[in-house]
Amino acid sequence: MQPDDRASRCDRRADTVVLPAKARFLSRELVYTALTRSKKKLVLLIQGKNATSLFDLSQPTNSETARRNTNLFSVGVRCSDDFPYAQHLVHRTSKNVMVQSKSELTLATYFASADVNLGDYTYNRRLEGEGYPYRLRPDFSWETDAGELILWEHLGMLAREDYRQGWEKKKAWYASNGYIEGQNLFTSTEGPGLDMTDIAMVAQRVRNALDR
Repeated sequence: MQPDDRASRCDRRADTVVLPAKARFLSRELVYTALTRSKKKLVLLIQGKNATSLFDLSQPTNSETARRNTNLFSVGVRCSDDFPYAQHLVHRTSKNVMVQSKSELTLATYFASADVNLGDYTYNRRLEGEGYPYRLRPDFSWETDAGELILWEHLGMLAREDYRQGWEKKKAWYASNGYIEGQNLFTSTEGPGLDMTDIAMVAQRVRNALDR
């Protein structure tokens, strides 16, 4: 084989990135570096049947920079449109996703349990739509095999009038953009505490929606 032939074969070679299903060291910055260093061609291999992990890793909630306890990046990271109020993400789930409340942490842990098997969720996915001052971010969402979204909103403070009014506005936005409560939008509530019996019933409805 002539030297020019070998050079031609090298030019056709692609860089390969393997993204494991679970690895605590993975972050948004690390994945960005891996995906942007290829000069000609990149082959991305994602472990498992669901590519949601790549979307999750692209979110600021998986940013090591945003999780640091510093004000150095307060303008560039914490107050971005990508994820407002990132400083409120203080609880880490078993899926290595940062969430805002203990109730959300409990729900995420419940979804990931073996007998429930609702682990492939996305937290605070930004939705596109019309009719509201800002883009909504449901607490949890799943994507069906057909590409449709199933949403779960946890309403933890409905006893507060301002919170209830805010939810009514959000629900109207959901309805106008094709998300109907009981069909592809599901909600859970809590009083003095979280009732896991109620959570289990909502989870079953979500599972039924995903299986349709």
